[in-house]
Amino acid sequence: MKVLFAGRYNNTEVLSGPEKVAKRIFREYSLRDKTVFAEYFFDGNRFSYLKKLFGSKLVTTVNNSEVQRFGVFSLFFFLFKYKPTVIHVITYERFALVCYLYKFFSNVKVVYNVHGIVSYENNVLKNTGLIYSLKDKICEKIFLKYSDKLIFLSDNSVKHAGRICRIGTSKISLIPNGTDEIFYKNSLDKVYNKSNPLKIVFAGDESRTEKGFDFLIDSLEKIEFHIELFLIGSFSKFKDVKNVNIKFNITDRMETDKFAGFLRDKDIFVSASSYEQFSITAAEAMTAGLVPVVTEETGMSSYIKNQINGFIFGYGNKEALIEILELLNSDRNLMQTVSLRSTEIFKELSWPDIFLKYKNLYE
Repeated sequence: MKVLFAGRYNNTEVLSGPEKVAKRIFREYSLRDKTVFAEYFFDGNRFSYLKKLFGSKLVTTVNNSEVQRFGVFSLFFFLFKYKPTVIHVITYERFALVCYLYKFFSNVKVVYNVHGIVSYENNVLKNTGLIYSLKDKICEKIFLKYSDKLIFLSDNSVKHAGRICRIGTSKISLIPNGTDEIFYKNSLDKVYNKSNPLKIVFAGDESRTEKGFDFLIDSLEKIEFHIELFLIGSFSKFKDVKNVNIKFNITDRMETDKFAGFLRDKDIFVSASSYEQFSITAAEAMTAGLVPVVTEETGMSSYIKNQINGFIFGYGNKEALIEILELLNSDRNLMQTVSLRSTEIFKELSWPDIFLKYKNLYE
């Protein structure tokens, strides 16, 4: 076996960013070579300690490759039996410590996807308990220190990681997330809004404070024209908004194909984040022809040329956000022009092209 993947495999299509990366890169690799995706018996309510230590189960197959669920010891024995050349820890999971332990007994090359800085997120963005925070801090430091290659999504992510431990530049690779072709195909017959209220999409639960929902709502209180705001996730604070110019629509997260169809008649995607490693949703929205309006703190902003294929503003700058929305509302031809240019991101971020960047790291 040349490459073994380790992480969390979501068998549905309602995916977080890291889950989508894991699923798409595994799929692309499996089209070329047989492999195994190793995951863990995560659910403590369903699986016993015996399973978590010695269990083994086939979860599904993808293009003749397998997704297998392992206990800690069964994964360790599996690695010794099949001796992969490369282990790709593609999502952060503590059970992947087994892969680093195996590294001490072999010449295996370990590649780790840094989707986020877990220690920073636990301390600043989440109310994580002391024990779990300590576990994550130890695991993340080991992953960063002992991986042969680290895949980051942005320069900001590299800076945050550097506060945890010293990282040699030779270990660092910047590889963006990709987008599915279905978003681009839908953009080819996109419905352009010439005069109706702007249709704006925002994704992220209001409990995720770094997503900037409060900042967005505070900004939109000043809107003096009609908009429809489509919220994807869990929200309740919108009920306190007094601005009658805003119509709210709330929906749950969707499967990929459904989400692509949902975007077809929408105009703008807003990322109001104060901390966002990339934003795969913003990339998908761009590919679908929505005009991206994102903060400088959103990693995806490095792929946006301001006022050419999207707009960039600083987190907390309410006036700048409102000015951008006012411009797009008053100049629908400009909005269509920027929309058409935004779809060109697919030429850079299609999953097959992104996979080739990963493939080079496996050599």
